[in-house]
Amino acid sequence: MSIICEAGWFKLHLLVVTKTIIQWGGYGTAKKILIGDLLLQNDLITTDQLEYALTHQKKSGRKLGRVLVDNGFLTEGLLSETLAKQLDLSYINLKNYPLNLALVRLLPGYSPHY
Repeated sequence: MSIICEAGWFKLHLLVVTKTIIQWGGYGTAKKILIGDLLLQNDLITTDQLEYALTHQKKSGRKLGRVLVDNGFLTEGLLSETLAKQLDLSYINLKNYPLNLALVRLLPGYSPHY
C-alpha cells in the first residue's frame, strides 16, 4: 500500500499534504472536480472567497489552496481533507498519532531539515 505523507520534518514522495498521511485509494478513478467547486459544495468557503482567491492565484501563480489558507478562508486541515476527497483517498491526521522518531529516520527520503 502506498502512502503520501508530510509531518513537518520528513516527507515521502508522491503528494505532500501538510501534517497528514493520505492512503492510496484509487487515484485513477477520482472524479474530475475542481478543488474550488468541491470547497463550495461542502460550504467550506463562499463564492466571494473563491473569486478573491482565484484572482490572487492568477496574479501570484500560487496554488489555490495555499491562497485560501494564507488569507484565512480555510484551515490546512480542511484543505487536506478536501484534497483527499477530490482524489478519492483516505485522510488521516498525523497529529492524532505519536510517531517514533527513530523509525521515521529509517524511512526513505527522510531529511532532518523538514
